[in-house]
Amino acid sequence: MKKLIFLTIVILISQTKIYSQFTQNSWETGVLINGGSTSTSAYTNDQGNSAYFNLNILPAYYILNGLSIEPQITLNATEGIEPEFNFIGNLSYTFRIKESGFAPYIKAGYGISNSVSVKNLYYDWLGNSRFESVYHSDKFDIGVFNSALGMKFLVNKKIALRGELNFKVYNKHLEENWIYKRDNSFNITQLSLSGGLSFLF
Repeated sequence: MKKLIFLTIVILISQTKIYSQFTQNSWETGVLINGGSTSTSAYTNDQGNSAYFNLNILPAYYILNGLSIEPQITLNATEGIEPEFNFIGNLSYTFRIKESGFAPYIKAGYGISNSVSVKNLYYDWLGNSRFESVYHSDKFDIGVFNSALGMKFLVNKKIALRGELNFKVYNKHLEENWIYKRDNSFNITQLSLSGGLSFLF
């Protein structure tokens, strides 16, 4: 009986040490990646299959227990089009499950982007098919709403495995193009699943 009580106390202490990382004034740095192949058009012979890679750097500072300010720097690289960079400010909340190594979290924020890494099929004036990004600018003038659900699994008190389901909405209002007489404004949604690591301080 004494051994069982001692073992229970040791487990509780070890769990407390692990979860102390999500408390006020602690730090966390996350790295999330995903990649694969995407197809643009299913209705023409020009399928537009291309490889893509996505990298997210997420430094976080816990202003309260579980609640952190989490800026997000994102690079989207899609074959054949200009790279996309996002700079987003997030608020994130990590829920502590004291009797396991799992820690689910939610986050939401808003930021800016210079591009939307989605290939857009169009035809030039000679009728040749071409691919370009939906929109690209050097001015970082695209608004990005960001939200996510995720899970961290603590390997030890310094490292956690991390997976995230992320939802972004890109929006930009462009004035009507005087040549084509059409509204070029857009509202594009993007859903992605990423995996990576968090380093806890």
